[in-house]
Amino acid sequence: MQRIITCLAAIMCAIAAATAGGQPYPNKAIRIVAPFAPGGGTDLIAPKGLPRPILDRVNSELNKALQTKEMTDRLAGDGVSAAGGTSEQFAALIKKDIEVWRNVVQKAGVKAE
Repeated sequence: MQRIITCLAAIMCAIAAATAGGQPYPNKAIRIVAPFAPGGGTDLIAPKGLPRPILDRVNSELNKALQTKEMTDRLAGDGVSAAGGTSEQFAALIKKDIEVWRNVVQKAGVKAE
């Protein structure tokens, strides 16, 4: 009788191990925390020295285009949303991104070759 119980216990352990091994990976939620905003950008950068009235006009027209239904639908279809904004906001974003990535590179010990 002891042998039968031992054999049944061994069979049950083997079945449990086989079942656990058959679970898809990962078998639980994974949480990823990134220290930067998701997605990438398609940005417009004007040449240095572009007269301010031209810069403002291009920026204004671009922001208008980004807000049209056609553009928002097209971008949404690609899983993207448009931010738009002022050239000053964009300059601040670039400055922040440079600082973030400078810290990442320094902490990782990356050296230029």
